[in-house]
Amino acid sequence: MKTFSTDGLRRLVSLLLLVIWSDMTLSGDASNSGGPTLTLAPIVPRVEIEANLEDLPESEHAALAKIIAAARVIDSIAFRYTAAGNVATLIRLAGDESEEGRLRLGGFLARMSPWLDDGSAFVGGDVGAPPPQPGYPSDATKDEVAHWWSQLPAAERAVAKSPYSVIRRGADGQLLAVPYSIAFGDDLARAAVLLRQSAAATNNSSFTAFPDFSLERTADR
Repeated sequence: MKTFSTDGLRRLVSLLLLVIWSDMTLSGDASNSGGPTLTLAPIVPRVEIEANLEDLPESEHAALAKIIAAARVIDSIAFRYTAAGNVATLIRLAGDESEEGRLRLGGFLARMSPWLDDGSAFVGGDVGAPPPQPGYPSDATKDEVAHWWSQLPAAERAVAKSPYSVIRRGADGQLLAVPYSIAFGDDLARAAVLLRQSAAATNNSSFTAFPDFSLERTADR
């Protein structure tokens, strides 16, 4: 069995997120493989964005490249935040080279989720039920989350409900709010370095100050 380092997993997620097939959707009855029938139709409208970059100075090209690299890191965070098992599901689906496997992988990447809107899984395998909301353990229930919220002091409840927190289970099995800055600290640090490099490369003074402002706010989350 292949094993991956933590950094290797981050690189794999970042790479495969670049291959989102936005012309797919998933619908229909269950197929023989245990998931919905896969059909080709727009899941997300494809939008062609054109920009003439020829007149940009070399410094702006360098800055833009760093911004795109930082965005890929943030995409990786969003992918892992959406569902705790997304990385394992991604690795499994990436190994299926059949036509149906490519469709499942494309739909999975486009949705950043193994579930359809009705909560049914379309990727095969045992992915369990969707969490009550993104950022929560997949085995958590709405009743459990509501009870947990009701038992928290106001300040801790605000942290738990914050979109800048990830909910995990502690050693005792109880729900625990973890700030973004801790849960994804390494990735945020990588994005911070890239954004500072982009600021250093550009001659645009208004952008030069923006990354530090953004990162100061992120560090407080």
